[in-house]
Amino acid sequence: MTDNPPGYELADRMALTEPGQVKAIGHPLRTTILQLLHERAATVTELAGAVGRPKSTVAHHVDVLARNGLLQVVATRKVRAIEERFYGRTARLFYVAAEPSPAGGEATGDFNDFEVAARESAPAFAEGELWGFIRHARISRDQASEFWARMAELVGAFDRLPRSGETTYGFAIGIYPTDHPALPPAELGVEGDVGVGDPAALDAVPEVVAADLGALGLLQHIDRGVALGEAADDVVLGART
Repeated sequence: MTDNPPGYELADRMALTEPGQVKAIGHPLRTTILQLLHERAATVTELAGAVGRPKSTVAHHVDVLARNGLLQVVATRKVRAIEERFYGRTARLFYVAAEPSPAGGEATGDFNDFEVAARESAPAFAEGELWGFIRHARISRDQASEFWARMAELVGAFDRLPRSGETTYGFAIGIYPTDHPALPPAELGVEGDVGVGDPAALDAVPEVVAADLGALGLLQHIDRGVALGEAADDVVLGART
């Protein structure tokens, strides 16, 4: 168990400014390798065993990540006269900041974390083991950025949790603009309205929350005493694993 994984020196954040770097993290196997190295440094042999792929395949993807500055050699050891390299991440968090090339080409687009989360969370949903909320709030971009900064701290805390137990849990957060409908400003003082400062508002809150959770199919989790949570994306758009 690592008390403060991954147990080697690395930066907290790294901006991906080159299209090649963005492309490097766009492959699902390379993303998995980066996620595994959140726990500790590992050799190509260990990584190949963990993902169930040939060493030659994993070595190729490790080389792509290293050439693009996402991986580093953090230790070596001799095994029967052969030097074995332990690879680690160069940062806890990668975020996309690539710009169009001088020639006028577009930067490589980032991939959607929620698409990945939706695919890998499907079995947990089927088994009633998916914990999550989704909320909508009409706020400013500055407020969204401020909220994400707080969530980014939570991501860092999740990454630093001591590794133990038998199950690897996924943790997906994000914040994004939508075309979700919004109410007009409230008209206070209108008879029958529940407005700010109206004691009736406090009585209405539990029923509103219960109705919202019921619509999401989450009340069963609350009845079992399961803690639920989800949240939001980055002040730097495109925060990455």
